[in-house]
Amino acid sequence: MQINTGDIILRKEKISKSIWLSERLVLQVCAGTSEEYLWKIRTLYKKSIPPTHRMRPILPDSGKAWRWARMNNTFYYAYANIPDRKPCFYKSMLPSEDELIKLAIEADKPNAAELANEFTAMAQQKTSPRDVQYYMFDCEPSFSQQKAEQLALGLGFCRLITALLEGNRFKKWFNKKEDLYECFSKIIAPLELEGLKVNKPAALRNKITGFPENTTEQLDYLVSARYGNDHARIVGIFQLVHPETGEVMKFDAHEAIMYESWMNPFHANKRSKIDLYTHDYKPALEQYGLHPVSHRTFCQYLDRFDNKALMSKERDGDKHFNDSYKPYVPAHLVQYANTMWAGDGSGTKLAYSYMHTDRKTNKTVLKQATLYLVRITDVASRMIIGYAFGTSENADLVNKALKMAIKTAGNVEALEFLSDNGSAFTVASIKSSLNLIFRKVRNIKAGNSQENPAEMHVKMLTNMCRGNNNWLYSGFHAHDINNNTNPDYFPKPSELPSMEETHLQVLEAIEKYNHTPWGADQLTPIQRFENKNPECKVLEPRVLRHAFGNRTEVDLSYMRGFINVNQVQLGGHIAHFKFEIPDYDKNIHAISDRLGYQSGAKVMVCWDENAADIYTPEGAYILTAKRAELAAKSAFEATDISDKALGKHLQRKTNMVSAADAMRDLVIESADVMKYGHRLHRGKAIKDDYNEEMEMCLTEQIMERAVAKKSKTHLIPKMVLTPEQAAFNDFF
Repeated sequence: MQINTGDIILRKEKISKSIWLSERLVLQVCAGTSEEYLWKIRTLYKKSIPPTHRMRPILPDSGKAWRWARMNNTFYYAYANIPDRKPCFYKSMLPSEDELIKLAIEADKPNAAELANEFTAMAQQKTSPRDVQYYMFDCEPSFSQQKAEQLALGLGFCRLITALLEGNRFKKWFNKKEDLYECFSKIIAPLELEGLKVNKPAALRNKITGFPENTTEQLDYLVSARYGNDHARIVGIFQLVHPETGEVMKFDAHEAIMYESWMNPFHANKRSKIDLYTHDYKPALEQYGLHPVSHRTFCQYLDRFDNKALMSKERDGDKHFNDSYKPYVPAHLVQYANTMWAGDGSGTKLAYSYMHTDRKTNKTVLKQATLYLVRITDVASRMIIGYAFGTSENADLVNKALKMAIKTAGNVEALEFLSDNGSAFTVASIKSSLNLIFRKVRNIKAGNSQENPAEMHVKMLTNMCRGNNNWLYSGFHAHDINNNTNPDYFPKPSELPSMEETHLQVLEAIEKYNHTPWGADQLTPIQRFENKNPECKVLEPRVLRHAFGNRTEVDLSYMRGFINVNQVQLGGHIAHFKFEIPDYDKNIHAISDRLGYQSGAKVMVCWDENAADIYTPEGAYILTAKRAELAAKSAFEATDISDKALGKHLQRKTNMVSAADAMRDLVIESADVMKYGHRLHRGKAIKDDYNEEMEMCLTEQIMERAVAKKSKTHLIPKMVLTPEQAAFNDFF
């Protein structure tokens, strides 16, 4: 017996529930019945009903056999009124009443896969690109786009479950809350979402129980508390406190010793890492009752990008610091001189010629090909706002067309993007860009190209190209002879235009198309495009650079506060771009922190001509650097802008020197506090005696430095410079 949806209906009567079976099910199970038999039986039963009740869709119970009803355009028969007597015993052929009730419930249960797809789609509707952008750029810490999308989807599931629990809305699908948690845990577990990795109903319930109502708090709810903790750290947790002021020192016991020994303040000699670790750091830590770190960890701290930069001035001297780490003033070379969108890709049906070299024979022959075009069309205005040419459909063409479309729209977002299922629109990189930019992205169902509004625009554009001699066929109803060119007179490859010339033909057609009036008001697509959706907002520059900008991997540890990138332009010319890391003397620590305190500072940079965004190698956003303003190399080419740039970069140099000096002073102070605390612990001096001793020692050091400075002054005559000369020397 096969039970279909709607075969069994359970109805509430005045006193009890009634079970109704469809005619299809009765004919299937009850042998000896037929449509003709049931028609006759319905007529007889109707006569048993008072005339005033005969027009009702559900006939009242007259006590006769075969009570029937018409529901959903189908005949149904009351189970209680199906006869069970000789010779047929129809009711005995059917399952019991309890069995029928169970079968009805089972038939009404939704398919698990369909339910999972439905709830996943509902969760996605509870999110927006703004959620993804928050986790990528504004969250602390920031996440890669992949993890940001996982966090956003997890947030959507939490919002959906919370909404279903309100007012018992879940009872549309489930009888109990436990069933809801069971279902959603099975849906979420395989996804392994960042921040929502649950595989049991109880874990999901605990997660939802604490979900906040405030939308701002919701965004941070799924960000794990493990990010940013330092439970495994040894260095940095044994803080030193100044005995006089109670101030917590910048560096802890480990850092104070290792950094001071490495910098060796006010001394010329440089000792190796193994020597400093073996004879200075390790004995000192053991003496203070602290467990030293390994030699490897010791070296890792000294080799950190930020530490190398800020300790170089004291260890290596001003020249090496200036040449390797201190930011410099970039300068010019000497010079005188100045909403729904639909995506579609297809052949233009315009042929062109090109030179082809056979790999086997190495012979070059002239061949024929068809120009391929990717278009981005604004549906409301019908304007082709972005396009790119090529030999075949690929992600690069889609990316170029999207970039052009957004530029045409003035970097204003579109709300929805629709495309076919072409391979170029479904690759991971393109899908990532689309999901980041548009609020909703969807693909047309396979085999249903008519759903794409762009198809009409493709037809119109193709028809505009029919006047060209290299036009092949329309592509629409191509079996029609009138939509094909005459092959007898079609140009030979040598008579066909080049690819560049074919480009111009399509550009002319697009221009003509965009300027052709249509509709009752006879406005052109370009004119209609001015009337934009008021909900659309200007896209974040960081979003645009992440989607369409140049990508370059660089090591910031060698660039002294700047980001230097190159770009090969048309003709082989290499353009150089320089971007300035803001507040480098402060952000150097933040960069190093985000990179895991590595020896180098390898980052991924997404950039355009105006700014560069710095990301970790895993794709987590760090900060944005603007295009560096350049000073003039020569005073004779100086302008107000270059003079302003000069002052700015001189200040950056000063700030870096101050940061290096500050690190030295903080290290010395921390080390002195360490020594002071140790003397008191050993009982070798009381506080006043120690302070008097240190004061005398300091006075002696000052006197020694003064004598050394005086002797140097007598040995090397000091050159008196004009203010202009001094500024120039400091500049370079």
